[in-house]
Amino acid sequence: MRDKKHYSDMMKKNEGASVSVSLGARAVCASKFGDSDHVPDEDYRKVYRSLNSKYKGHMNAFEVLKEMGCV
Repeated sequence: MRDKKHYSDMMKKNEGASVSVSLGARAVCASKFGDSDHVPDEDYRKVYRSLNSKYKGHMNAFEVLKEMGCV
């Protein structure tokens, strides 16, 4: 199960890493819904579009953690 803890640990271990917005969206969805594997498609798309608009396709691990904390 890929939950908030899974993504938080991943991002904290790789704080300088660049990640795709799709991975960032999965992490934010895990924070918001509890498990990224069972998020309704429409909810994922809303999060993805919002992050893609804000970060233009690429995020770093710090930005993902910041967005995860906002939900």
